[in-house]
Amino acid sequence: MNAKQKTILCLGVGAFVLMGLFPPWVYCYNEWPFSPYTSPGAPREIRYAVGYSFLTKPPMGRSIPRNTDMFLTRSNMFVALDIERLCVQWAIVAVITGGLFVICAGRKKDSAVKPNGTP
Repeated sequence: MNAKQKTILCLGVGAFVLMGLFPPWVYCYNEWPFSPYTSPGAPREIRYAVGYSFLTKPPMGRSIPRNTDMFLTRSNMFVALDIERLCVQWAIVAVITGGLFVICAGRKKDSAVKPNGTP
């Protein structure tokens, strides 16, 4: 492993850790349709991205888009990690880091065999 590879690996691991410390968050709430245009039934979960925040301090107090066809209270709303987006971000960092790691590898010089063929 050469110096460029070590630098790329350290930057990739650092980005991976920072993404884990400041993950994406979503507000989740249940939509209860009360409209003549929708059929009554079970609620569906609505996810609204609210950005990034420190792992132990989820975002609170941000506004949620309101719709006239839904009943929204604090009891059916919660904040959660956006695991899908975090996994996609981690996968992108892993692919970029791995690609750069391989590109910067260069050729290894075989020191065991000399140009004239003798060991």
